[in-house]
Amino acid sequence: MRIVSFTDIHGRFSVFSKSKKLLKSADTVVLSGDITDFGGKPETEKCLKELGKYFTGQIYAVTGNCDYSSADRVLDKKGVNIHSRVEINKGFAFAGLKGSLITPFSTPSEFTEDDYAYFIKKIEAELNNKDFPLIFISHQPPYNCSCDSLSNKTHVGSREIRSFIEKNSPAVCFTGHIHEAVGTDTIGQTVVVNPGNAFKKNAGVFDFKNGNFQVFIEKTG
Repeated sequence: MRIVSFTDIHGRFSVFSKSKKLLKSADTVVLSGDITDFGGKPETEKCLKELGKYFTGQIYAVTGNCDYSSADRVLDKKGVNIHSRVEINKGFAFAGLKGSLITPFSTPSEFTEDDYAYFIKKIEAELNNKDFPLIFISHQPPYNCSCDSLSNKTHVGSREIRSFIEKNSPAVCFTGHIHEAVGTDTIGQTVVVNPGNAFKKNAGVFDFKNGNFQVFIEKTG
């Protein structure tokens, strides 16, 4: 199983044509939010169309804080929206969270920690009695790791999301949102990966083989 993750595309869908080789190697593609740059239905449809030129396998996606709600409706219609739900595929459980915490910029999809606690309860109810390795997709990164750190070293991640990770130990958390926080980190047994802006030619990769996995950031072009 190879999962390739793009985050913070912000409408620059040429990233897919520049990632043809990597996409050819993927079994599943994850879009970890900010698919558009303050766009909705037309932009999201264009994203999936462009991705479909180079990848025809399973896609799971969440929207980011810079995507309008009509973007979610497109993902729902295509059956790829993983926000606040669980999907089992090829021996893995996939779950996700959209949007971000409140920002200073009043972006379209922002939530409080209480909102995230509510979304997480729905995920945990679906995870109950499902004994599969968990692939967690969250635009908002968890609190206090290298993937949520601003350039001034302030941590702006979600405490509720971190608590979920500590409790449920996903194999990987694909995240984004904080463009300057490119890298990988660990929370317990979970590898957290923020590839940063996809248009800067980075993607997150989860490789699973013979019962072991690796998580890393790969250049796409």
